[in-house]
Amino acid sequence: MKFKVTKASLLNGLQTVQNVVGSRSTLPILSNVLIHADKSETWLTTTDLDVTIRCKIEAEVNKAGATTLPVRRLASIIRELPDQMIEIEVDEKDVAKIECNESHFKIIGLSVDEFPPVPKTETKYAFTLDQGAFREMMKKTAYAASTDETRMVLNGVLLAFRGGKLMVVATDGRRLAMVEHEVEIPKEAEIDMILPNKTVGELMHVLKDEENSRSTEKTIRLSLK
Repeated sequence: MKFKVTKASLLNGLQTVQNVVGSRSTLPILSNVLIHADKSETWLTTTDLDVTIRCKIEAEVNKAGATTLPVRRLASIIRELPDQMIEIEVDEKDVAKIECNESHFKIIGLSVDEFPPVPKTETKYAFTLDQGAFREMMKKTAYAASTDETRMVLNGVLLAFRGGKLMVVATDGRRLAMVEHEVEIPKEAEIDMILPNKTVGELMHVLKDEENSRSTEKTIRLSLK
């Protein structure tokens, strides 16, 4: 695998996906980011087996391929490089060479065969919301969610798509927070679902980063089975 990418694009992608990686992972592969590059697109993926985050970055791919590299170590290296094009080349033993101007690094990765399979979702319905509005709904309700592991059903935020509205609700049994937002919902697409606390936290982090970036993307697409 061999590709070129700007520092800004790669660093932004790594910062988006690295939060899901724990500092004390029991499996070494869970400390790595899966990098998959082909001629059309390049993806970064991390997981802790509960939450999986994927992020697409812009890259000039000279040779398609895939590998996994320690995400925090890679991010710390990229952060210190000059603001120029970065070239990354990975051999068949998953050893990555990183070059940028006069800087040269080598990182030993792990085979993609060790990385947990990325969940595949077949979606039937999808809703598009303003990402700022959706993040604000999470912010106004997530604080009220329970953290008591004996009451798992309350350890998250309820999303209720009904009656032309998205209702977001969280409670710990003593307090309740609720907010509504108008959404076009076909009758057959009405559904309730619970987002776990960790998923809500990571989602709020990703949405905040997207809004603060130079991206023109201002919406979020919620896809449901």
